[in-house]
Amino acid sequence: MQSGDFYFNRSFQKSPFLAGNLAQSLILGQKEAGILTTIFGIIMSFGYFTQIFKMIKRKSSADVSVTTYIIFSIGLSFWLIYGISLNDLPLIISNTIALIGAVSVVITFFKYKK
Repeated sequence: MQSGDFYFNRSFQKSPFLAGNLAQSLILGQKEAGILTTIFGIIMSFGYFTQIFKMIKRKSSADVSVTTYIIFSIGLSFWLIYGISLNDLPLIISNTIALIGAVSVVITFFKYKK
């Protein structure tokens, strides 16, 4: 990256100690927000697993729209790639777990499809 790049000059990529007081509080707040984002991203990802458990329990995937979960999987793949490109751990962690869940729903759907 070169110094003129947009991402290079964003304040949150600098050490909080090299910035002013306002920038320090914003930088530290972004780190806390990253932790919360990761936690809530993981919690939200568990929604996919409840659908899997329901299909396994009923041994049927009749009530599930597989198209929805395929679309979710594609979208989550792009979010994961975006997170990796930014080296953004909250995006990487939460979208990896969500992608595993969404793909697992699709696999379970075809396993129990009648």
